[in-house]
Amino acid sequence: MLNLTFRKNNFSYELIISTLFAFLVFFNYLGRALYYIDMSLILIFFIIFSIKNRNVPLINIKDLKFLFAVVCFYIFAYLINLLNPSQDLTYNKNIILILIPILYMGIYIFRVSKNSFYNYLVFEKVLFYLISFLCMIVLLSYIFDLHIINSIKYATYKKFNHSLFHSNQTLLALCIPFILNYYFNNKNKMNLLFLFTIYLGTFASHGRTAIIVLAIGTIVYFIYDLILKKKFTFFNILIIFLVLIFSTLLVLYISGSTLSNLTIHTSNRMHGWLLYLNYIIDDNLFFGYGLQGAESIWKNGELGFKHPHNIYIEALFGMGIVGFLSLIILTLVYIYNIIKLDVNKYNKILPISFFFSLITLQQAIGSLWGGNSIVICLILAMISLNIKTPKFD
Repeated sequence: MLNLTFRKNNFSYELIISTLFAFLVFFNYLGRALYYIDMSLILIFFIIFSIKNRNVPLINIKDLKFLFAVVCFYIFAYLINLLNPSQDLTYNKNIILILIPILYMGIYIFRVSKNSFYNYLVFEKVLFYLISFLCMIVLLSYIFDLHIINSIKYATYKKFNHSLFHSNQTLLALCIPFILNYYFNNKNKMNLLFLFTIYLGTFASHGRTAIIVLAIGTIVYFIYDLILKKKFTFFNILIIFLVLIFSTLLVLYISGSTLSNLTIHTSNRMHGWLLYLNYIIDDNLFFGYGLQGAESIWKNGELGFKHPHNIYIEALFGMGIVGFLSLIILTLVYIYNIIKLDVNKYNKILPISFFFSLITLQQAIGSLWGGNSIVICLILAMISLNIKTPKFD
């Protein structure tokens, strides 16, 4: 078990900022206003931290590769969009302004700082208990047929509705690599109960994407141990088998379908994907229909979805083949960063399992410009790349 204790000089603004990073996921689940308050607090405490140390913490260029790749992609998308202007680019520009400082601060806190490993331990611990608490609320809401969060928020009875939990529950499921990592470093009966609560709460939400993301993240996490670490244990094999079988059966049950019926599994999204592809192949293949082009066509009643429910198809549709290739490059940069991680210095299992969870999740993200959800995904991706091993510190 890792001992989460700190020397007096380590217990600082950095740990407060680390805690606030974990609360981003929690507050996003509860409400947009809380999310932005938390984002503002991260910036405020980082500024105070910089003033206290009498300088803005500087980061080596080589440690900013992920930040540069993300920002370059969004600036490039904005420039391509000038050829097919969207109705309102204010929000599109704002996401760039949010990502630059938040990713910079995250890279410093979780990679560059001499206390980075301790900062991560705080982040992981807080994230584990916050997500287990939220999943417990979902599970109790399901059992009592009562939307507990909305009932408290609006001070009136709100009946439980699976669909109201799907999107946010998927973001919680995306955190499964961090959750598993915390549990296996802090095994006890209470934490095992909390871990089961996270799985049960996700199952209770009936969100198929959330269940699949949770399953993929779990399976890849254990496959890493099984193959790369060569830990061919009965426990690892059993967990992989049970998660695969149980999640598949649950998704089939929720869909009311069979393995062969992909249209139902994707909530008819596959039909929409084919429509988007037909549009883009017929016209505007190189530069697309603009960043909000899909929404414009949806408003005309020509397509069934406000957005493609697939960020790669969205990039192709909104920015054409040029934008699509730029997103592929961003993905390859992330993979390259994982490959180049020194396994003796950094925890490689987290970015690998997180990558596969994120690739699964990408068909459920509202949009490449989807505000909170895409920012949280990029923050978690950044953190996963920067987790140092205990012996390094």
